Amino acid sequence: EEKAIQFSEKNFKNDLLLEEAIKFAIKNEQYEKATKYAIKGIQNAEGKWNKNVFIWYQYLLNIAEIQNETEKIIKYATYLILKSKVRVQEYLTILQNNIHSNDWNNFVDQLISDILKMDFKSYETVLSTILIREERWEELLTVAQKTNSLRYLEEYEKILSTRYPQEMGEKYSEFIQEYLKQNVGRDHYQLMCRCIRRMKKWGPSEIVIDLIKKLRQQHPSRYALLEELDKV
Repeated sequence: EEKAIQFSEKNFKNDLLLEEAIKFAIKNEQYEKATKYAIKGIQNAEGKWNKNVFIWYQYLLNIAEIQNETEKIIKYATYLILKSKVRVQEYLTILQNNIHSNDWNNFVDQLISDILKMDFKSYETVLSTILIREERWEELLTVAQKTNSLRYLEEYEKILSTRYPQEMGEKYSEFIQEYLKQNVGRDHYQLMCRCIRRMKKWGPSEIVIDLIKKLRQQHPSRYALLEELDKV
């Protein structure tokens, strides 16, 4: 094993060898050495896109947890939420376990504020995951009103349609009209009409009636669309 580590140390540009060295150091409770190796991995990734950088930060987080270093745990878990954009629920749980309950809401406020400064489309999933976990429905509604993704909108609908039927109905009406400006064909019409059928179950009837009326006026020559609307 020692010879293998010596070989690895001479070839730390190889991420696989570097990771094996980190694992070996952690196994032998050589946390300072493991930290040094992880930092070496981060340095190797500087100046270029390399998703392995998140692996090295994950090891730094693991080491901090083993050594119960709260400040570092918070630092690395926050970094991983903001940069890797995966396993958000897991990192939030780690953070909540290491931040005093009196300080938690302020921390989340700051985290959300930082995310809102970033590209919405890239961080929508991260933001919505945090808001759903924290049951911040009004803020989630604001996110739903900004989305351009039907897949995300349908997820927001499950949570928000009973809480904010008027607002969600208006969002769907706007979304469907814009969608049909860009997309032609019966498959698209059927997809939007399925949305309208769901709206009828939870949305204000005046919004649904007005939407169908507008679609007929906006697309009088799309006979397939008119047929699908008749089925609604």
